[in-house]
Amino acid sequence: MKITNSAHFMQEKNEQCCSFSERLNSILKSKGIKKKDLAMKLGVEPNAISRYSRGHHLPSSSELYRISRILGVSMDWLMGATEEEMNKNVDYWRNKYLQAEQELVKLRDALKLLVNNVSK
Repeated sequence: MKITNSAHFMQEKNEQCCSFSERLNSILKSKGIKKKDLAMKLGVEPNAISRYSRGHHLPSSSELYRISRILGVSMDWLMGATEEEMNKNVDYWRNKYLQAEQELVKLRDALKLLVNNVSK
């Protein structure tokens, strides 16, 4: 059982890695940014970017965040998320925001009622 889970994890990791490397190479090319320049901005050795671009390694979460900011793309996109997946995430967080706003309105109304009752 552990072998299956481990194999599944490695396959999933390899798929993400390749997707990440393809997208990293694509965005670097489209923006005309050299790997050594990205490495300098990121504060890592150029061979780290080479390993990422070849699909041998994935960056840490903090490096991924900084790469996405430097390149002007989302972390989700860099990691291979499809447009549909990213839209689902946006919809999820939009709904959470709207629910929080509704709760805030209720709390404000309750606070007003409390203040009015106490001041009488």
